[in-house]
Amino acid sequence: MNSTEIRKGGFNHFAYYVNGFVGIFGFLSNAFIVAVLSTSATLKGKHYIFLKNLAVSDFLASTILFFNALIPSVRTPTGPVSNYYLLANLACSMKANIPLFAAFTNSAVIISVISVERLIAVKFPIFYRKSFGRKLCYIFIIFPWAYSSAFFALTNHFSFRIEDGNCYQNWNNFNLGLINAINYYLMQLFLPVFCYSIIAFDISRRVTKSNSG
Repeated sequence: MNSTEIRKGGFNHFAYYVNGFVGIFGFLSNAFIVAVLSTSATLKGKHYIFLKNLAVSDFLASTILFFNALIPSVRTPTGPVSNYYLLANLACSMKANIPLFAAFTNSAVIISVISVERLIAVKFPIFYRKSFGRKLCYIFIIFPWAYSSAFFALTNHFSFRIEDGNCYQNWNNFNLGLINAINYYLMQLFLPVFCYSIIAFDISRRVTKSNSG
């Protein structure tokens, strides 16, 4: 099996300074958005609930990005600590950026879910007004978190192994490639493009019909 040891430094490279700055900026800006959406009496509709969910997800991703840039070690905990599988597994995950990718995946899937919600509102307005209530709204909110959690668990399982206190990434893994293909190309690229393409076509058709009439 071809594998390479995960190498990662702390703030010893320009990229890590950038990650730290972006992490702090995202942390503060998304915290502000969450605070505004939580305290405003007028921003309580479905759209704002989805935006608040996205801001919370981006807040988490920014926090992980910042702390991820601070990790200087290239090894899992050694000695007695490495005998604790969950702790060693978490250390390897952080060094492989898996929590960060899972957080970004969550934000991207929330955007995809918003595109599906917008498609339903445009194509099926009567159903949307009558049936898209709190229950469906909560389903649309929970789904990205459940999906990204499953992505994290599966990626964590297939992407690396722990030997002698070291993390070894397994790049040549068909299951990992399949998971990433479904995640990035289907959920994050195809779905929102498909939904917004249908929305754009429907709006264009309505405008053409209105002008011709």
